[in-house]
Amino acid sequence: MKISSTFRPLFMVILAVMAGMTMTAFAQISPRRAFTSAPRTLFPQFDEYGKLYMIEYFLNGSSTPTRNRLGGSSTVTALDSVHISFTTSGVGEHSIYPLKVGSDSLFMVISTVATPLPDSRISFYRTDWTPAESAPSLNPSFSDWLTPEGLASLPDVADSLPFILATANFDPASRTVTFIHTMRGYLLPDDFSRVEPWIKSSLTLPVP
Repeated sequence: MKISSTFRPLFMVILAVMAGMTMTAFAQISPRRAFTSAPRTLFPQFDEYGKLYMIEYFLNGSSTPTRNRLGGSSTVTALDSVHISFTTSGVGEHSIYPLKVGSDSLFMVISTVATPLPDSRISFYRTDWTPAESAPSLNPSFSDWLTPEGLASLPDVADSLPFILATANFDPASRTVTFIHTMRGYLLPDDFSRVEPWIKSSLTLPVP
C-alpha cells in the first residue's frame, strides 16, 4: 500500500504509538496472567481451571483450599499488581513477580520449601516460561554468608555447617531481595552459639 507524503508522518506516528503500546503490554504482564500461564512442567499440581478457582476464592475473601492434581490442598495467599503468592502443598509456597530485568521482561519466582526448615530458591523465566539462563543468580553461595571471622575459620565452619537454609523476601520498592538464614532452628542452641559469629544474619542483594 502506497502512502501519500501528506499522511506519511501521521502514519509513522500511529505505528510508533502502536509499537509502544505493544511493548508496554508485553512488559506489564499481570501476576494473575503469569500464574495462569505457568506450565504443568513447572507446577504439576495445577491445571488452568484449578488456578482460576484459587484466584476467585482469594478475591472473594474465602480461605477454602483447592484440591490439586497431586492430591494436596493449595491456596492463593496474596495477589496484587506486583506479585502473586500461592501454596502448592502444606510445605511449599511460591511467589511470582513479573519484572523488567535490564531490557528483558521476566518472571522472578521465589520458591520456599519448609522442610526441615524454610529454605528459598530464586529462579528467573522468560514470559513463555522457558528458563532465562542469562538472568542474574540471586541465590547466595555458602561463602557469601560468611563473616570475615568465618572466612578465616573456613575448615571449622565447613565441619559445623553442612549447608545454610534461608528464606527470601523481595521488596519491589527498592528492588532488593533479603535472605534471612533459619539455622538457629536447625542447630542445637550450644552449636548455634558457636557458629553464630561465623555467619551473617541476613543478606540483601539488588535485582538489576
